[in-house]
Amino acid sequence: LFIKGNVGILLIEATDSWNEMHASVISFLEQFQKQVRAQFKRTVSFGISNICQKLIDVPDAFTEASDAISSGHLSRSAEFIQIYHAKDVPELLRLLPAEDVKKFYEATLQSLADRQKEDQSLLHTLSVYLETHCQISETAKRLYVHRNTVIYRLEKCEELLGKSLKDPETTMRLRLALRMQRLIG
Repeated sequence: LFIKGNVGILLIEATDSWNEMHASVISFLEQFQKQVRAQFKRTVSFGISNICQKLIDVPDAFTEASDAISSGHLSRSAEFIQIYHAKDVPELLRLLPAEDVKKFYEATLQSLADRQKEDQSLLHTLSVYLETHCQISETAKRLYVHRNTVIYRLEKCEELLGKSLKDPETTMRLRLALRMQRLIG
């Protein structure tokens, strides 16, 4: 047990995999919370990191546990046990300044977004195409249109964007921009 400011750090030796230890660790922490509540009339919360294999990885585990605590505080709970999990794409995008997100979106999809006002099918087709891992037949099936219609729309998208949809860097940018579109509005 270490104390750093108002934070206590508890290192537990892991002899098994996390799945095998999970129930016993959570049970121990819940009992600890009950005893603190009963004896001191206070609440205590826990952030749990991933298991680290080497002692040198403990600072990273501390950062993970701190992130888990921060996530728990966002839920406005007074007493919680929060397990660290890596951030998903939407969570990472929310960390970026809103102005940067909007600029990236506009720089990537502006030509299609302008066209979107006239014809909503291009951006929607592109979105479905990327969701289906660039499978034309699956895109056509999901949109209830002929395969040649999908090909025509994608060619139109490439023309408006000035980029090839066969380029992995381009498709990654487009996927990110479409995710950002959901955040923007």
